[in-house]
Amino acid sequence: MDDRHQHAVLRPDVAVAELRETIDRTCATAAFQGTTPKWSLPPVRRRWLRTSREGPDELRRRRAVALLLLGLPGSASYDSEAEHALHLGSEDPDGAAWSTRVSEAFDEIRRRGDGRRGSAEPAWERPRRGESGVLRHWTDPATTGGMHLVIANLGDVPAAVPDGSIAFASADPLGPLRSTSDNHDLPPMTTIWLAPK
Repeated sequence: MDDRHQHAVLRPDVAVAELRETIDRTCATAAFQGTTPKWSLPPVRRRWLRTSREGPDELRRRRAVALLLLGLPGSASYDSEAEHALHLGSEDPDGAAWSTRVSEAFDEIRRRGDGRRGSAEPAWERPRRGESGVLRHWTDPATTGGMHLVIANLGDVPAAVPDGSIAFASADPLGPLRSTSDNHDLPPMTTIWLAPK
């Protein structure tokens, strides 16, 4: 098995259009070279842990991008311990708990996948009117163990969500303990994986 990768770091602090461009370019390059995309976040810096430099909004967006990258074709690396430590030092009272849930999602997604590489590029949905900060794509069942619609709302306004069952979320998407998305909007800086009904 060829273990070569086309590595890309998805920076949470860039515009959504730049994220999408990075994803598309990495997938195209990997396909051309016969390699596999490998995704990660920028590494956690020790000074961030000492100074709690990242505020709650930045950390919420970081978790949203982390859950987005877990659904992309190829493989992903996620430093659960460093991410959790970063969230423990923040002003977000729920950040550490949500960081743990993203880590659990990473483990579950990796367990579900059967080791195949999946499709060469994400199955993007067309952008919806007024949602310039939203990325939507379907996961490849071969790599994630099931078909899910990943909705990453990295913009400033709520995004429409179709009916479905929420498999994973980077933050509380719809209120306490709701497992479906019936007639709700996804708040900014939140990513969910939605299983069709």
